[in-house]
Amino acid sequence: MLLPNGCVTFVPTLKLSIPGHDMQQIRNGYRGARVLLHVNADFLLYVATLGAALLAAAYIGTL
Repeated sequence: MLLPNGCVTFVPTLKLSIPGHDMQQIRNGYRGARVLLHVNADFLLYVATLGAALLAAAYIGTL
């Protein structure tokens, strides 16, 4: 939609729900999260190891 001053604005459109489409989106979101987890597994392991080392050092520091 073009306004008199030349600015462009977007008008939201009505989206209809298609039966079964919402479930497909949930499934695709789960797949995407799974891929991210597999790709970043080594980084998560690194962070967990660092956290465990910090906890161990804190425990030893209290002795």
